[in-house]
Amino acid sequence: MYAIVHHYLTFDDQDRPAVEVESADWDGVDPDALLAIVRGCFDAPGGGSGTTVSLTVSLNEPTFL
Repeated sequence: MYAIVHHYLTFDDQDRPAVEVESADWDGVDPDALLAIVRGCFDAPGGGSGTTVSLTVSLNEPTFL
């Protein structure tokens, strides 16, 4: 399993700049599913029109080599 975490700039209810976070999980099987998650982060972060600060895809469980 992988965690996708997206930080983006937006405005709060008082019209002040704010950084918000959204996250999703990806099972690592279907690359199209990962692309859909990432595309969704850039198309409409948090349901609004924010500016991406960071986007990470990382393992969220132990991995053995």
